[in-house]
Amino acid sequence: MPRITEVDGIVFSEDPIDGKPLGKIEIKARTQNTPLSEMKQQAAAEAKRLGANAVGNYRYGQRADSTIRDVFGFRWDSERISVSGDAVTLETEAWESLRGSI
Repeated sequence: MPRITEVDGIVFSEDPIDGKPLGKIEIKARTQNTPLSEMKQQAAAEAKRLGANAVGNYRYGQRADSTIRDVFGFRWDSERISVSGDAVTLETEAWESLRGSI
């Protein structure tokens, strides 16, 4: 069973959600140590901006930026969290049923 969560009134599911598709959400952290909770809040805000009340196919992970060298020749890798999913609108009954699965 997929994990279902809710953030700021937006329901997130790792599985597809059968609703009216409104667009894709793809957010990348601006800094290396951005908490996943903050990223999910940003995804919820983007879903609301699109008019959605749910996000299906929710995924998150860390992706490496390009390798960077500073002026002294030291090298470090920078990995940032990214989140993605499909913003959808559900009818009230379907949204409440999905939310009840939390």
